[in-house]
Amino acid sequence: MGKVKIMGFVGEKKEKPSGFIVGKKEFLEQIEAPLNKKVAFPEDIRKTEELIKSLSEKDEVTLLVSGDPLFFSLGEKIARNFPDSVVIPEVSYMQIAFSRIKESWKDASFMSLHGRDMELLLPAIVKAKRFLFIFTSPQNNPGRIADFLLKANLNEDVRMHIFERLNTPKERVQTLSLREAAQKEFAEPNCVILEKLKEYPDIFRDELYQSRKGLLTKGPIRGMILSLLGCENRKVVWDVGAGSGAVSITLSRNSEFVFAIEKDEESLNILKSNIKTFGAWNVIPIKGEAPSAFEGLKEPDAVFIGAGLKNPEVVEEAYQRLKKGGKLVATFVSPESLKEAFKLAEKLNARMLSVSITEYSGKLPKPRIPVWIMISQKYT
Repeated sequence: MGKVKIMGFVGEKKEKPSGFIVGKKEFLEQIEAPLNKKVAFPEDIRKTEELIKSLSEKDEVTLLVSGDPLFFSLGEKIARNFPDSVVIPEVSYMQIAFSRIKESWKDASFMSLHGRDMELLLPAIVKAKRFLFIFTSPQNNPGRIADFLLKANLNEDVRMHIFERLNTPKERVQTLSLREAAQKEFAEPNCVILEKLKEYPDIFRDELYQSRKGLLTKGPIRGMILSLLGCENRKVVWDVGAGSGAVSITLSRNSEFVFAIEKDEESLNILKSNIKTFGAWNVIPIKGEAPSAFEGLKEPDAVFIGAGLKNPEVVEEAYQRLKKGGKLVATFVSPESLKEAFKLAEKLNARMLSVSITEYSGKLPKPRIPVWIMISQKYT
């Protein structure tokens, strides 16, 4: 049986492939080898594996893959399934792309949109420091990415560096606004760097939030809510009765998506404005009243229900929708809601705690209304 080599390819090779050469048609065209030794691989990874296995029974096989074979590449799976294979690395397209715009990539984030939902761009952008490198696909191409981000209202917040046919004679690099990119078509293969153009303020700066009638969950309370819900590994969070969105925005930094449910139109507009101020693009405003607004939403890993709850059914329904191991945190302020809270706490085997905050303005203390917090975790 012939040896299997997994070789990175970026348009030119120092080492000449030998035996059967398997790769994309555009790669094979750049390789000097007999035609009967060049084999275009199918898109289906299982068929590619079967092809490599069949060819290796006759001769050595070299698989050409884009850039670094083990960086967002099918080379990783082939290497795992052919344990005696040899990996010959090349610089990644990410390295080449950053060299073209003469920017350091040491703090850059990266992701692939191959076979993935476009909406995953939003949490990736939120968590990126300045640059987000994207492996595109024919379906999730630069134009479609630009169009999606425009609809998400990021038109003034990011720009795109678009790289077509990197490291080939037909290479083209463009820096475009989202509006410009959305109107163009781009040659395959391509990749993208999104550059954030703004620095967003600290999410705990209460004075920067817009609010309705001064109603805002204060920073220290939001910090407690963040801690009680669990600070990491939350994919989907519901903020029920989101109001100005201060809690949603606080939770967004450590969550994939936060669905901010709010029935009041004015509050919803304020929430959208706060999302833009703080760059919390993975907060998704949902207009509606709970529990009917839960219909159609992704099942949550965590739920927060804000103060002023009048309908206990909302808490119970949200708890039922929680994934196993998920947490629910609810706050209560008024005597009427507190009475219901203790009944719910017993029913859901929840903990209750009270938090009082006093702020000092000049020489005078300013006590805030005490907040009761219910914490419940779903084990079954």
